[in-house]
Amino acid sequence: MKPELAKRLDNLFREVDKARAKLSLASRKTELEKLESELSQPEIWNNPQNAQDIAKKVSELKSQIEPWEILKTQTKDLRELLEMSDEELLPEFDGQILALENDFAKLREQLLFNGKFDSGDAIIRLSAGAGGDGTEKGRTVRKGKKVGPNDLCPCGSGKKYKNCCGDVRKN
Repeated sequence: MKPELAKRLDNLFREVDKARAKLSLASRKTELEKLESELSQPEIWNNPQNAQDIAKKVSELKSQIEPWEILKTQTKDLRELLEMSDEELLPEFDGQILALENDFAKLREQLLFNGKFDSGDAIIRLSAGAGGDGTEKGRTVRKGKKVGPNDLCPCGSGKKYKNCCGDVRKN
């Protein structure tokens, strides 16, 4: 079981290194160090807006870098401990490796979002068009219970449906 655990840890370590390279974490660390040194200068606060922008960027970079650094360190440490351990601790190591693999799976999502605008929010507008869902031939798609003529109108006016939105004389 020990060789199997070592192999899983080695694979995880390689995958973490590949991900770190793809995310350019080394250059981000350099940028973080540069921005932190700028923030440590007292004259930076003469322009509060600029200082806030830099502090925000520092925070963003830390949130991108630190989880990967922690994962790399934990994987490396666990590899060293596994080499020194005996058989009775192997189930504990298996649980720890599984937890690290789960952490990596969550962090791997960052690999999909590394573009210029991926850190911002998105506004999505969905419009019905050709392709079904009751939109063809002018049919209305109704969700929920059917409204009868003497029921209250679903628009919230307080009137009966036949005297409000269901009034055929309006059309």
